[in-house]
Amino acid sequence: MSDIEPDNLLNDIQPEVASHAAVPDEEISNADLLSLMQNYFDILDNISGALDNLHHKRYSKAVSLLEESEKVLKKRNKLIRIADKSEAGWKTVDEYLSDEVASNSEDEKKIRAAETRAVKKMKVTKRGTVTSQLPEDLLHKRNSDILQKIFSTGFWSENEKVAHPELRLLLHNLPTTVTDARAKSTVDKYSGGFKRFAKWTEKYREITCILPCKEIYVGLYLQNLIESANHFSLIESAFYSIRWAHNLAGVKNPCDSDLISSIVESARRTLSRPIKKKEPVTPDIMIKLFARYNTSNSTLKDLRLLTICSLAYTVFYVLMNYVTLKPNI
Repeated sequence: MSDIEPDNLLNDIQPEVASHAAVPDEEISNADLLSLMQNYFDILDNISGALDNLHHKRYSKAVSLLEESEKVLKKRNKLIRIADKSEAGWKTVDEYLSDEVASNSEDEKKIRAAETRAVKKMKVTKRGTVTSQLPEDLLHKRNSDILQKIFSTGFWSENEKVAHPELRLLLHNLPTTVTDARAKSTVDKYSGGFKRFAKWTEKYREITCILPCKEIYVGLYLQNLIESANHFSLIESAFYSIRWAHNLAGVKNPCDSDLISSIVESARRTLSRPIKKKEPVTPDIMIKLFARYNTSNSTLKDLRLLTICSLAYTVFYVLMNYVTLKPNI
């Protein structure tokens, strides 16, 4: 016979009621409350039936009813413990109950997966709108603050029009997809370049918007770099960074302007370093090398360098002679 007694069973129910009473109303739906109360009524009916069976000495029937009540009560207590321990509360329970096919050995894994899904949905769908928080992978990127600004402007400012929870979840993951169009190093480089541009604009109160930014201010920023830089690569990097940020935000791009392109091309012509061709190795240079390194004080390293230079010079000398040969016809 089972060791479950009616008094103990009723005592087990009381903590469960208290636990539910402590949960805010908005976390438990009417359907959850109805299910909870139905479970209590079923348990009380089973207890009454068990008492009646005990009175008529039908012990096996009484034990069966009490064991059924114990099973229902343990399941409810388990769900309450999941809700109490989870950040998402009863949303985790909903996710858990939606996938009860797994075996007992997979139960703990299933609970963790349910909590992960519930927390993610809770963050994305909080108060019926998409939060401005970036996905986790972008939050850990360098210059995440400037990425946050980009992904709250232009195309991304339409998030309030997305109503369905599944669509909001897709919108939450979309920034990761579009940034993956470039290599991680490129994203870091461009976000850093645009961050420097944003910091420069903060010095001038008249520049009130950088996404989209007016062509004149982008041109003035490039001119400022031209006057202070000593190489074209700095201007080129700034240009592509500003263009990348505007394209990512889905706003009008000032870098598509012919004027901005002309400024960049001018910087390319004026700041690019001319190509300096190497002077050819002459016999006089080889003689000087031998005079310097072919001495009684030369080390093995010196002799090795001299040997390499001699072999290379000999090979190229022979090749040049073959190239200049003209066939006798």
